[in-house]
Amino acid sequence: MIDEKAEVLIVEDNRADARLVEEVLKDTGAPLTIRVFPRGEDALAFLKADRPANAPRPALVILDLHMPGMSGREFLELAGEHLENIEIVILSGTPDAAGSIQRPHRRMTKPGTADEFESMVASFREILSGPRQ
Repeated sequence: MIDEKAEVLIVEDNRADARLVEEVLKDTGAPLTIRVFPRGEDALAFLKADRPANAPRPALVILDLHMPGMSGREFLELAGEHLENIEIVILSGTPDAAGSIQRPHRRMTKPGTADEFESMVASFREILSGPRQ
């Protein structure tokens, strides 16, 4: 399990979906700092902001691909090296949405049932307890 509070960025324009992901993450029991960005531009600015060398970097970015303004694909492209050693989960309502993305990532479909919700909680527990790259 993560010893310190991990930082997670949720990049999702739909408030209900962002809230659902927050609930899933809270249900993992992991110590987390969760930041929600409804726009890819804001998340990108956060990632690129100057920080002290010892400041924690996000452990996980959960990304919607279909957003107004900067899409999730554009976010991935423009973030480039700022995403090194950060786990990326592409969350979509459609199973094939992330098919052509070159950056290593995991793909999850937004849960529609209680069983799917619990399965997502288990998946995030695994991601958050695994070794950081």
